[in-house]
Amino acid sequence: MEIYSLIKNILSNIFKRNRIPLEIKLLAVTLFLHGMGVRRIRKVVQSSKSSVHEWTLKFRQVLNFKVEKKRRRCIAIDETKLRVNQAWYYIHAAMDAETKELIVMKAYTSRNYLNTLDFIKRVTRFCTNRDFEIITDKMPCYEQVCRRLGVRWRHETFGRRNCIEHVFRSFKFFTMRFNHCLCVDLRKVSLRLDRDYWFKRVLYLLELWCGMFMFYWNVFRR
Repeated sequence: MEIYSLIKNILSNIFKRNRIPLEIKLLAVTLFLHGMGVRRIRKVVQSSKSSVHEWTLKFRQVLNFKVEKKRRRCIAIDETKLRVNQAWYYIHAAMDAETKELIVMKAYTSRNYLNTLDFIKRVTRFCTNRDFEIITDKMPCYEQVCRRLGVRWRHETFGRRNCIEHVFRSFKFFTMRFNHCLCVDLRKVSLRLDRDYWFKRVLYLLELWCGMFMFYWNVFRR
């Protein structure tokens, strides 16, 4: 019940005056977090699809979920890619291999050394110690970045790194169902507009997804 109270408090700060009851919006967002599609939610709450999408989008925009900085021993890191608007976006994720807490999720437009360096620096901000170990796949950037930052690194195919694989399975389950909410239809956009704006827009929406998914994994799923 504490989770539902938290969601209700967030929604009450967003929708102070509206003809639709707050309980209906609470039900819609809760079903959304459970993995139900927008079309099905529309039938349950008897509202329009655009309204349900607007409620969930506003919930993601104001969701201020923070991970506690503490001592960690082993962190599993991996990445996956998503195709949006005929372009690939890369999602990096880091998880505490012992507590199964999702620490950081970040979306990038490419996979290279500089983005890997930026991501691992973000991971270190949530650790009070520097003697933790990072386990990853065989991508060379990880080893190079860890050596530069003075962090212990180890390659591991199975074992404790499997926990991060479960994260991406759930994340792709969400994005597979709601990818139409992430996409921006470039065919309806004037050619005079800057195309890079739409790539940044999709990247912004992916960042909102990452924040909401961390809330789902660390709070709602538990």
